[in-house]
Amino acid sequence: MGAICGCLQPDSAMNRPEAQSITDQQSSTQEVGLSAGAGNSNSAKKNLSRRNTSNKGMTRLSMKFPHIRYSFKECKKVFDACCGDDRQSITKSEVKPLLVQLGANATQLTDDEISRIVKIANLDGDDVINFKEFLIAAAVGCFLNEAITDENVNEQSAEFKKLRKGFVVAEQAFHHIDEDKSGVIDFEELKHAFSTMKSDNLINERLKELDFNGDKSIEFPEFVWGITAWVGMDPDGDDLELSMTDFDDENTQKNVGDALSPKHRLSIDGSPNPNNPTDDGDGGGDGDE
Repeated sequence: MGAICGCLQPDSAMNRPEAQSITDQQSSTQEVGLSAGAGNSNSAKKNLSRRNTSNKGMTRLSMKFPHIRYSFKECKKVFDACCGDDRQSITKSEVKPLLVQLGANATQLTDDEISRIVKIANLDGDDVINFKEFLIAAAVGCFLNEAITDENVNEQSAEFKKLRKGFVVAEQAFHHIDEDKSGVIDFEELKHAFSTMKSDNLINERLKELDFNGDKSIEFPEFVWGITAWVGMDPDGDDLELSMTDFDDENTQKNVGDALSPKHRLSIDGSPNPNNPTDDGDGGGDGDE
């Protein structure tokens, strides 16, 4: 696939410099006598630091996956209402009114813009738009459209902002995994993001879920298409509930299912966060950001 999501800019939180490991300062004697060994040690520490940073970042993002699930479920209600009981897809002409129903600005959805949206969303190139393709259309044509900025999003309705949040989390996850900011995710980047997985076979399974056209690279529309399986919203296959099965983090496991927003948050070092609510719902003032 060609580059088709240039209008989507990396979230500022996802664009911070990589964390570097802190190493002891070496004396001049050490620099002369142990330069080779120190270099190897520092390199190993940096690699370990990058893995740990990536793990924590992806774990924090996975805790926000319920936002994605909520947004996708609400989009499915609109999609299913249009399809009725006898259809599993919509026509291309039905994309615009459904996007407007979700909150898109009708005046911005010109014929040329709708053609652009449909071309991006219609991954299989047929004459109809299925649910996962509709999610792509909702992402690029509505909630993540370049016309929606942090400044003017407050002009939108509360429900629009709530729905948009799930798509923003999906975009953040994509940009987090795309370490070199090339606009595509490759196997090594996916492997780095999910280094807690036990084998490359599991990484390959995640890659297959996302890589629609089988070219070993994942662009954002494919990511939206495939992440439905990660959040339990894939109508075409088995839902994986990725945040339950692929992360061994206790905090993550407390934020899956039908929760509309994360309840528990990780502290920086992984230790218990005193601001988290208790299991019976009391306490906690950290919000759902």
